[in-house]
Amino acid sequence: MEALSSNNSGCLTTLYEGYASVTTTVVKTIFCNTRCADYLLEFLLEPISFLKTVYHYLRGRVSVENFTLHRLNPTEVKADQVAVLLIHGAACNQGSWISLAERVEKETMANFFTIDLNGDAWPWSYDNSMTAFSRDAEKVGKRIDEIKAQYTDCGFDPPKIVVVGHSHGGILGQFAAPRDDVDLVITLGGPCPSPMEKVLDITGDFDHLVPERSESPQGRVKSTHMGLLYNDDIHDIILQQIAACKLGTTAG
Repeated sequence: MEALSSNNSGCLTTLYEGYASVTTTVVKTIFCNTRCADYLLEFLLEPISFLKTVYHYLRGRVSVENFTLHRLNPTEVKADQVAVLLIHGAACNQGSWISLAERVEKETMANFFTIDLNGDAWPWSYDNSMTAFSRDAEKVGKRIDEIKAQYTDCGFDPPKIVVVGHSHGGILGQFAAPRDDVDLVITLGGPCPSPMEKVLDITGDFDHLVPERSESPQGRVKSTHMGLLYNDDIHDIILQQIAACKLGTTAG
């Protein structure tokens, strides 16, 4: 029975890869390999992930203090819990992490915190200037300091800190990696792979928004760019890495 299930899964994967290949060729040809083609492929290859992102964006339009779905941004922490900061991508908000929060809600080894870089701005008004990037990097540093203060205010030592960033948030995570108080950075679909040992880069085989990497990433999954936020395998990897960080080891 298990072998049959495995065979069925393999067949579905092969069919999806064939569909993805044909769809990519057709769309890229019709739209002359433009950015419009990349966004259309995001929808055609994983429409549910694309629609989830839109829905979760609307749910995430609240202040960080009020964004407490599935135990996000807890007000009470424990001394032995790892602190995980989740950084969303460009033109998105903290709602990007609702699916991961659902998955890890019952985990007690870590507290998960978000940051909202865009405030009340809508996706089409996103500012991608270097000035805005520097501002976002400062916000991330400030948020890390706030999380540490939350532990120390309770009389605990500063926690081990794991940063998880999607897309643009992955770059911001890499900027935070040199900090001594950041133990691990996980990037999902980040545009630039990092040579730092404490950074784990994960990318999707069907990611057309950030398709090319200058080096082979340490982790690959069959996913689109938005799909990286909802992929169960990635959620498992994140939990494994957090557990390894808590033990002071490196997950394989």
